[in-house]
Amino acid sequence: MSPKPDVSEERTEQIIEAALKVFAERGVEKARMEDIGAEAGLSKATLYLYFKTKDALIGVIMRRLFAYMLRGFQTLDATEGLVKERLRGFATQLVAELHRMRSLLPLLYEFYAMGLRKSAAREVLGEFVAEFITLLAPLIQQGIERGELRAVDAEKAAITLGAMLEGTLLLWAFAPDRVDMEAQILYGMELLLESL
Repeated sequence: MSPKPDVSEERTEQIIEAALKVFAERGVEKARMEDIGAEAGLSKATLYLYFKTKDALIGVIMRRLFAYMLRGFQTLDATEGLVKERLRGFATQLVAELHRMRSLLPLLYEFYAMGLRKSAAREVLGEFVAEFITLLAPLIQQGIERGELRAVDAEKAAITLGAMLEGTLLLWAFAPDRVDMEAQILYGMELLLESL
């Protein structure tokens, strides 16, 4: 008798896709695990084998969304070229990634709001901020050491860049007719690079 194939990774992806759909339709707070199980075509008991709580599932989805957003930064250090050009390249990659995941951005804002109320969500958001700074500050420092950027506090400059990006996303969420998210991110990056 041949061994039973391991489908746990496929099943996890199936659950995550179902959760994204249910969260988008009902909102994170109103969505129930039963709804997600039904959307995934799984019993509630099977769903709980993969995710013990709704918060555990939310944490996995949050980490995945933030990983997508950080993906472009993770290759910046290994990329050759001027630091300013690498940062411009990152901004272009980020704009493309945000455009691709545009339908999920309202869900991202729900996660941000949850971070104000729930320690588990706050922890994931804190990890995202820390990783952002950890990836970007050394690159800025490299630009300073090479004489490409003026002497600034690299960590504070990284935080400023993060604030510009997150602020642009927030303004776009509330005034999409006034704020062109993609164009504003690229413009904001240019302003920041000029100041450096």
